[in-house]
Amino acid sequence: MTNDIMTRMQARTKHAEHQIHVQVLGEINVNREYGYASELRAPTEVIQWLNAQEPTFKSGASEGVYYVQMDAVRFPDNTNALLIHGEALNHEKGCVLGVDPSSPTITQLFDYASQADSVLDMDKSEVMQDPSDNKTELDTDTVDTLVGLGIMEEE
Repeated sequence: MTNDIMTRMQARTKHAEHQIHVQVLGEINVNREYGYASELRAPTEVIQWLNAQEPTFKSGASEGVYYVQMDAVRFPDNTNALLIHGEALNHEKGCVLGVDPSSPTITQLFDYASQADSVLDMDKSEVMQDPSDNKTELDTDTVDTLVGLGIMEEE
């Protein structure tokens, strides 16, 4: 813990129309006093889902409670994803969002998430769900992302 902030990665529940605001809190102090912050593009459905989540964590920049837990996920085949905790969207713990591991922003985010002990090593079978369990039908961009990651199979 540093600056009275528990080390963690978190996503803001309400931010922008096509972006997720991510904070990594800890001793890294990269581009913020509390650690690191970045914006990530995301499909509209993920943004709408995130907007509907109940925030549980304080911002690293203020006393406001605007965030939910987020973890970086690393798979054995060197692919990655992000797990945003909340009501089940496409995973029992919330939303699994595929990412491009060659993206400089994602590389940086995973590096800082590692320093904040916010990287989960998972097998892809742990994120796969029976499609009949999905509470929300996913849009094409989200399905394409999950198919590309190998989390969902094309129909």
